[in-house]
Amino acid sequence: MYFFLATLKIAYVLTIPKPIVDEAADEAIKQTAMKQKQRWEEDDTYCKGYIFGRAVRHFIRHVRDQANSTAKEQWDDLDSKYKTEDAGNKKFLISKLFDFRMVDSKPVITQIHELQMIMNLIILEGHSLDESFQVSTIISKLPLAWKECRKELKQK
Repeated sequence: MYFFLATLKIAYVLTIPKPIVDEAADEAIKQTAMKQKQRWEEDDTYCKGYIFGRAVRHFIRHVRDQANSTAKEQWDDLDSKYKTEDAGNKKFLISKLFDFRMVDSKPVITQIHELQMIMNLIILEGHSLDESFQVSTIISKLPLAWKECRKELKQK
């Protein structure tokens, strides 16, 4: 997901705080600060919308795949999935990252988003994953059909 937000050039709102307008500054500086603040607020709205949309689509896809089951079965399935993840979340997430494999049958961008979600969850659990590790991980997980691209990216 972060990769997509970075491509749209709006990922900065995840790390840079909302700009503050200094009312005591001269008019030119104040206008520039107002524009930066307005741009940040717009990009923040886009980011939130995209994150929410991805989360909703993921949840709906899961429920849709369980369409022939009862509400109780769906509830139990979701409950067991998230309880299991919470119980050993750090170990679970790290093993999920190591076990993640991209396949040719699914769009690469979707798989990159899934991989980035796992990495972001690991970071939220208190582990540090520097950017070069994240990029290397994504490159190494590219499907076999991307072999030449993988070689090229590793050399950069």
